[in-house]
Amino acid sequence: MIILPLYIVHVFCFLNKDFRENSAREKPLISELLGEVGGRLPSFTGRLEEFIVVPDRSTLPYFILTLTTGLFMVYWVYTLTKDSNQRFESHSILENEIITAFKQILSRTMNNFHPLHYLYLVFPSLFIPSVPK
Repeated sequence: MIILPLYIVHVFCFLNKDFRENSAREKPLISELLGEVGGRLPSFTGRLEEFIVVPDRSTLPYFILTLTTGLFMVYWVYTLTKDSNQRFESHSILENEIITAFKQILSRTMNNFHPLHYLYLVFPSLFIPSVPK
């Protein structure tokens, strides 16, 4: 009976730490991606400020407050849910903007292709001579 609450607290601690670390690791990648897309498509409006970074919440006070007042766990669940929902929502917005930008870049690139380029993309072996063994 005592194992279940300890397990739940362990999961909450892991989620606090994991959400924060993942968002910190993703920020440079998304920054570089937005810069590249913005460089190729000047009308691109994606901004790094739209990307939500999960706040650094120390687990120790949450754990102590949960032990002293069991109701604090309700707030802890609320913060975990709110942080993850905001993060996923910001990801969804940025992903849609990036996909739209990729489609625009690809359509511009494909409009400049000669029909033989399509053949090369689909059947590269037709254009690369085979080496005799």
